[in-house]
Amino acid sequence: MRKLMLALAATVAFAGSALAEPVRISVGSYNLNNLPFPVAAGLGLYEKEGLEVTVENFASGGSKTLQALVAGSTDIAVGFYDHTIQMQSQNKAVVAFIQLARNSGLVLAGGKDSTFD
Repeated sequence: MRKLMLALAATVAFAGSALAEPVRISVGSYNLNNLPFPVAAGLGLYEKEGLEVTVENFASGGSKTLQALVAGSTDIAVGFYDHTIQMQSQNKAVVAFIQLARNSGLVLAGGKDSTFD
């Protein structure tokens, strides 16, 4: 997860330095897959790298993040790769930068005394 956050920070740093303005990241909800973005913001990791990043939660899901991206009210929309294809089919200038993996890399763990199976 740390590598993902550093890769995102590097990508955002490049975009931020080129534009010299704050970067807005929108997520479709604070589910487990999207959690690294608000956690990084809460821990001050973006600021530590000299970035001004705002993370916005669209609890209603990915379609709202896509609308925000196309409307220009966000710079980065976190979602699924097919959203890019969908937007390009509608002649929207949307570019995807993604991390592909065999699995999500997410793990839930508990101590010896935990009660979940």
